[in-house]
Amino acid sequence: MWSGPRNGTLDDKAHPPIHPVKNANQAELTSDEWKIYDLLTRHFLATISKDAVGSETTIKAEMGGEVFSCYGLIVEQLNWLEIFTFEKW
Repeated sequence: MWSGPRNGTLDDKAHPPIHPVKNANQAELTSDEWKIYDLLTRHFLATISKDAVGSETTIKAEMGGEVFSCYGLIVEQLNWLEIFTFEKW
């Protein structure tokens, strides 16, 4: 499931992203602190996870001068989407 960090093709000279530096326990944080920690930790882990894998199908048909289309998606492996549950395909 882990792919390690990837280098992009551009360097915008920005600072490294925020990432967790130690393990936290929900009991030792306030509700708001835990929400922020959870978001940052999930985001960091998602960035070093493999891409989600899926396939999509689009069908277009024309009948009587009208165009109809249908779209379908099959998610084969969630990978980073399993961790960063705030995002959907």
